Amino acid sequence: MIAMNKYRQLPYKQRGFTFIELVIVIILLGLLAAAALPRYLDVVDDAENASLEAVAGAFSTAVNIARAQWFADGFSRGQPTTPNDKIAINLDGRIIYMTENGWPANTDPASDASEDSQSAAECLQVWTSVMQTVPSATTDSNDRENARYYIEVLDQQGGDDTGNTSDMCRYELILNSAAGATATHYFDYDLTDGEVIVTKPNQN
Repeated sequence: MIAMNKYRQLPYKQRGFTFIELVIVIILLGLLAAAALPRYLDVVDDAENASLEAVAGAFSTAVNIARAQWFADGFSRGQPTTPNDKIAINLDGRIIYMTENGWPANTDPASDASEDSQSAAECLQVWTSVMQTVPSATTDSNDRENARYYIEVLDQQGGDDTGNTSDMCRYELILNSAAGATATHYFDYDLTDGEVIVTKPNQN
């Protein structure tokens, strides 16, 4: 006959965290987050800069292809820019009107193509016409939350080494959707010489 165990097994009592243990866990999570945050912010900054540089590079290549087509069509500096006489090129089926010095200005037949009479709407026309695929863009400062890039014109802010001045198109990567937000990541397209200048925060 098997003897019964004289000790009865007690039921398992489930035990939770004490208040002190929870506080310690929260503190540890906070320390880990504080240590990881700078690395995360660096990764975000790197991604933003890389995105801006990629788009600016594609844009610069595209406007230079348009100028090469202008040269191939037999044009040279000093061409007329009035609506009735301005020069057009055909770039993969897209009609683009060129400045007097052969840089993309607009796609509107009724607009002047002078490098001194650019509008934000014409900067948008250049944006959508020279590249195959482009991020969404707007010229309305109140519509920044619905676009990836904000486009504006800088009157007489461009120029070349010989003293000629012209308008510039600014293409801002929208990181703050508030109207009137200060641009931190952008590139400028100079209609005098087609130069594309990238501006972004310095990184240590």
